[in-house]
Amino acid sequence: MKLTVFQALFPWQITTTDLFHPEFVDRRKAGLENFLLRVASHKVISFNKVFMRFLQQEDIGSDPISAIGYIGKADAKLKSLGALFMLKKPDKRFEEIKNYSNELYSNISNVLKVRAKLVDRIYAIHKLHANYGRVFTQWAPAEKEIGKELDKASHFFHAYASLSECLDEEEQFADQMKEYLFFSDSLRSVCKAQEMFQYEVECSDENLSAKSMQRENLLQGKKSFMSRWFASVDTDEVRDLKLQQIEAQLRDAETRCKQSSEDANQFVENAQTEIEKFQLQKVKDLKETFVLYAILQIKMCKKALGHWQSLRECIERM
Repeated sequence: MKLTVFQALFPWQITTTDLFHPEFVDRRKAGLENFLLRVASHKVISFNKVFMRFLQQEDIGSDPISAIGYIGKADAKLKSLGALFMLKKPDKRFEEIKNYSNELYSNISNVLKVRAKLVDRIYAIHKLHANYGRVFTQWAPAEKEIGKELDKASHFFHAYASLSECLDEEEQFADQMKEYLFFSDSLRSVCKAQEMFQYEVECSDENLSAKSMQRENLLQGKKSFMSRWFASVDTDEVRDLKLQQIEAQLRDAETRCKQSSEDANQFVENAQTEIEKFQLQKVKDLKETFVLYAILQIKMCKKALGHWQSLRECIERM
C-alpha cells in the first residue's frame, strides 16, 4: 500500500528529512499499525485481496495495487468520465457529504496550524528559560552570599526548559488528527464513486428512452431521416426485421438499466452504512485525542508551576 508521507518540521523538533531516521521510522510504524488495525477491524475490507496480499507479501518493496493495475484503471476511468459528469439529478445526500468532507478537512487543517503556532511560541518560552538558566549558572560563582541560591535557581530554569521534550509527545496527537485529513479524502472518493454510479444510471435511462422512441416510430410507420432523404421505402420484411432488432436492443437496454439501478442503490446503501460508522468512530477518536491532549497540557502546566514555585523559594531565600 502506497502512502504519501507528510513530514512537517518545526524549530523545536530534533529530526531530519531522512525517511530512514529512527525517530521518523518509529512514528510511521505507529501510524501504519493504527491504520492496519482499523482495516483489519472492518468486516468487508479485512477480507480484501489487496489487503491480504499486503499482509502476506515478503518483498515489502513491491506494490500489489500497482501490480494488479487498479490505480491505472481507476485513474483512466475517472479521467474519461470527469468531463462527462453532467449529472441531471445529483444526489443531495452525497452533495452534503462532499461539502462536509471539505469542511472537515479545512477545520482539522486550521486546528493543526493553530497548534503548530502555539507550540512554536511555547518552545520559544522554554528556550528563553534555558538562556536564563545559563546566565544564572555563570553568575552564581561571582556571588558569595547568594551564589548557592542562584545555582539552585539555574537548575529549576533548566528543568522548566526541559519540558520542551513533551512537545514531541504532542506530535502523536497531531498524527492522530492528521489521519482524519486522509479520511476526508476518502469521503470525497466515496462521493465520486456515487457520481459514477449515478452517471451510469442516467446513461442507461437515456439509452432506454432512445430505444423506446425508435420502436414507437417504427410501429407508427414513421420514416427515419435517411429514408426520407433518399426516398426509400422499407418492405414489410425489412420493417419486421428492424422491429425485431429494436426489441432485442430494447430488452438489453432494460436489463442494463435495471442492473445499473440495482448497483447504484446497493452502493448508496453500503456507503450510508459506512458513513454512519465513520461518524461514530470520528466522534470517539477525536474526543479521545482531545482528552489526552488536555491531560498532557495539564501535566505540563503542573510541572511548570512546580518549577516556578521552587524558583520563588530560591529568590525569597536570597
